[in-house]
Amino acid sequence: MHEVIDAHEVRGLQIGTVEDARRRDDAGDAAEVGRHGSRNGRDRGVVGDVALVRPARSARQTHGFFGVRAMEIDDRDRLAVTNESNRRRSTNSASTTGDHDSSHGNDVTLTRMTSVEDTRAMHGVEDRVVIVTGAGKGVGKGIAHHLGKGGARIVVAEWKPGLMQDTVNELDALGVECLGVVCDIQQREQIDAMVAQTVERFGRVDCIVNNAQTFRPMASVAEVSEYDVDVFYGSGVKGTLWAMQAVYPHMREQGWGRIVNFASSMGITGGRGFAAYNASKEAIRALTRTAAREWGADGIAVNAIAPAAATHHGDAGKQSEGYRIFIENCPMGRQGDPELDIGSVAWFLCSDACRYITGHTFMADGGAFMWA
Repeated sequence: MHEVIDAHEVRGLQIGTVEDARRRDDAGDAAEVGRHGSRNGRDRGVVGDVALVRPARSARQTHGFFGVRAMEIDDRDRLAVTNESNRRRSTNSASTTGDHDSSHGNDVTLTRMTSVEDTRAMHGVEDRVVIVTGAGKGVGKGIAHHLGKGGARIVVAEWKPGLMQDTVNELDALGVECLGVVCDIQQREQIDAMVAQTVERFGRVDCIVNNAQTFRPMASVAEVSEYDVDVFYGSGVKGTLWAMQAVYPHMREQGWGRIVNFASSMGITGGRGFAAYNASKEAIRALTRTAAREWGADGIAVNAIAPAAATHHGDAGKQSEGYRIFIENCPMGRQGDPELDIGSVAWFLCSDACRYITGHTFMADGGAFMWA
């Protein structure tokens, strides 16, 4: 179905989510714009290729950039919409005679005009429901704290009950709405149950940060054991995949989602002493890119962070060649803070600000590894 909704002033454009067989996105992105004119300093254009316009899904998605209260169009309304569109086109053509800027021709670029409030909200995580796995310590705890302080509702998914409860108590003390769930990410049924509890408690899941992975002592390619490989792949690759699969139906249904996975510079560079770990992290990056390509049309952005944080690998990590090389080559001369340096990247990747970024790995490492 290819209908045309005509004569909307761009500044007041309030057409929400568009869905057809090929894509799902904001109407302004799916639009083909033409018949440019101007009146009273406001741009005017035609929005085309609209298949289905649905109302915004949440109370805060009500103006401008984030969506609207809009009519719903389906095949039964085709004739009515077409007739109305033609009537408006005729009226507007007559009313704008003499005001049309012929230098633009019939094709123009639609520029969104958003309010200050919408722009600020775009960069925020307030009211987002965010699952953070491995949130009992280290980077996971830092991210849970950072996003919670920003107004997100946090699900603390941690396989050690004591660590889980510690993070929950800390978030409670900060006034952060949160849910603690004991979850071993090596057990698929526990992941599914954790996501189900999240939806039962909060009604939806907006983001998941797949931080958890069990760590093993360093081992070279010649020495790595089958058990090492099984642990890294079971907790890292399989755990990440199962978590992505568990949240996907919910994110697809709401037309919006953010998935943040965890990679490593050691996997990218082939750091010595981390054979199984490196392999697992590169497998996670492959899953990230593949899901980004398959799920982009569902409004889901999938990215990865390769962090260099003081507590990311613990004492074992500090004894590696990779750690030595990192400290020697890091322009900032330090490892990152789990909350302030890594949590801030996760914040961006859980917000609407990353709406046009997917499938990428973000090197949160103080410039130690610079990639184009």
